[in-house]
Amino acid sequence: MKNSKRAVVVGAGLVGSLWAILLAKRGYEVDVYERRPDVRRMGFLGGRSINLAMSDRGWRAIQLAGIEDQIRSVAIPMPGRMMHSE
Repeated sequence: MKNSKRAVVVGAGLVGSLWAILLAKRGYEVDVYERRPDVRRMGFLGGRSINLAMSDRGWRAIQLAGIEDQIRSVAIPMPGRMMHSE
């Protein structure tokens, strides 16, 4: 029997992706729509690198989704950070 609980998430950024995971864990069949192409298939485009620092609140959300081990396996620990200004 097909799942009657369905959800649509628009945007596959940090929040949209996390929300889709949480809904799926609650038994929803989730469709995610993102207007940008899949960055994994785009190859190197040059330019700046993007660093993502996870706050304690972010780690709690990752724990809630049950994906902390997977994220920590590819994360680089950052014991502190420095804010730069001009």
